[in-house]
Amino acid sequence: KFSEEFQKTLRKKIIFENNDFVIINKLRGYSVQRGSKVRISLKDCYESLLGNSLYIVHRLDKDTSGLMIFTKSRLAASSISKLFLSNKIHKYYLAKTHKCFNRKSGMLENVNNENKLLKLFYRKINSTKDEHFYLIKLLTGRKHQIRLQFFLNNNPIIGDKKFSQDKNKNLFLSSVSLHFYYLNNFYKFKLNLNQIEK
Repeated sequence: KFSEEFQKTLRKKIIFENNDFVIINKLRGYSVQRGSKVRISLKDCYESLLGNSLYIVHRLDKDTSGLMIFTKSRLAASSISKLFLSNKIHKYYLAKTHKCFNRKSGMLENVNNENKLLKLFYRKINSTKDEHFYLIKLLTGRKHQIRLQFFLNNNPIIGDKKFSQDKNKNLFLSSVSLHFYYLNNFYKFKLNLNQIEK
């Protein structure tokens, strides 16, 4: 059983819900599913809160926050998984760095240690003296891709301890926008600045 306070927090993070799926603003620091080191996952938390079995159709890293979909049935999971596989779900991320790329926008292409191609688009949307904000669209979907590509291109994300051992406590990477067609309806979700975990 979770504390009332935690249940309130989880409920506040629900952005949208219908009979087929729920969109949450994922909390940073929580794993989406159970693993050898994870006894209680975010999926468990929301199943308990909603009283409904949930199905995972995509993942965000434990340290990444932002918009995420859980489906409520196997049928919906199958349909939405197909949308992901055919790149019909459009997702955008926001990352913050201390350095900056030479160009304000462009495409990064790299290969990971399994020799798989990594591709993403980036566009700088804001800058202060020592912080730069980038909007990112993935063109391939590999594990830890954004963090790895920014690191490989000498512009690590603030708080990334996996690749760059940044001393900052929190990873500044968030899934901020999601849009897609599902059963002839268009859905668009976007976090505003005060919904993004700092």
